[in-house]
Amino acid sequence: MKKEKIISIISLFMVVVLCVSLSACGSKETAQDDTTTPTESVSEETTKEKETQPSTVPETTQAKKSQTIKTKYFTMDTPREWDGNFSYEIKEYKDVGSYIIYFQHDKSYEEDAGGHLFSVEVHPESEGYAADLKEFSPSPFDFYGMLTVEGKGDYEVLVTYPSDVQYAKAYKSEYEGMVKSVKELLETIKPVSGAELKKN
Repeated sequence: MKKEKIISIISLFMVVVLCVSLSACGSKETAQDDTTTPTESVSEETTKEKETQPSTVPETTQAKKSQTIKTKYFTMDTPREWDGNFSYEIKEYKDVGSYIIYFQHDKSYEEDAGGHLFSVEVHPESEGYAADLKEFSPSPFDFYGMLTVEGKGDYEVLVTYPSDVQYAKAYKSEYEGMVKSVKELLETIKPVSGAELKKN
């Protein structure tokens, strides 16, 4: 009898241990399920968000800017389209009182094609430079106007262009587009204080 009681107690104990073990395993699985479910739902939401976003993001381009060029007796503003495509140099000839602003297309210059776009030239009227240019120079030019500077006298303002091809073939359209907008630049010329400009 005692033996049977002992066996039944041991059996009952083992059943209890087995039940406790099974319930522990079940809770672990539930816990694991609980931890994975949020992760799965988050990844699904992220995927949905990605799907709703546009496939191509528009590139941000920096706005092109006009540049104000200050010379001895006037200022001028370059077209916005020129931004990053040109450079200029002001040369002064003090012995005759002239100065010239040279404009160049940088890419053509870098390709050893010259790159000269045009020049704005200022010469004392007494030099008769416009008449000489008309008679002797092969370079095309426009007589822009007369500049009167207080205490200095009168100056001829000329716009000269190169007589030969100055653009690299790869940049022909860009160069020609800039030449076409030279007129836009010339319209922005404003004399400084103490100077008066009479356009032709």
